Amino acid sequence: MTAYKGRAQRLELEVYANGKCRDAGAEYFTLAANGRSRVTLGPPHDKGLRLRIRSSYVRTSSGDTLNATTIGSWAYVTFTS
Repeated sequence: MTAYKGRAQRLELEVYANGKCRDAGAEYFTLAANGRSRVTLGPPHDKGLRLRIRSSYVRTSSGDTLNATTIGSWAYVTFTS
């Protein structure tokens, strides 16, 4: 994401359980000067836990109104150990 003063990315997380993805929350994280933010999912995680995660720019609530809302694609993660 292009860095801009006060800009943040919205990170959404969902957990896959019982055949459905369930909302696990969303939060905004401030961008560094390189347009990135680092988020760590802390342990412990059960083996086989399945998540999906995506990042978005949301006009106004991401900190500015320079661009249209852009929603990223889901990335899928399965914990194996």
